[in-house]
Amino acid sequence: MSSRDGPRLAAFRLPLSASWGWSLVTPWAAGYGREMYLLTALWVAGLVAVLAYWSGLAGGAGLLVVPVTLAGLLGIVPYGAGFPPAHWSEWVAALVGILLGSVAAAGASQKRGRMAIAAQEAEPTTLVEAAS
Repeated sequence: MSSRDGPRLAAFRLPLSASWGWSLVTPWAAGYGREMYLLTALWVAGLVAVLAYWSGLAGGAGLLVVPVTLAGLLGIVPYGAGFPPAHWSEWVAALVGILLGSVAAAGASQKRGRMAIAAQEAEPTTLVEAAS
């Protein structure tokens, strides 16, 4: 990208990224400048946080969903499509998303466990137990 203002020329190189999907769904005309890194990072972190949350709640083999998806979306797909490697900010955003989603899933799991214990304690006694 370049811009000329009289004799002054400003240029900025922004390599294409497969993670710019957010720019297709924004209600505003996205500017393709340095803010792209921040907006893309927010997009990636948000998507990965949701994915990490649900895979954390699923547990077991569901925990493999996040690393496999990230390897595919940030590594294999860009390479296979001829895009440049994902920007470091996208990888950092993915790690932040994993952290946020995992913390939220752990909190939800603990709350679900506490609710199950409370439900067991609140079960009505049977007639046999009441008669004793």
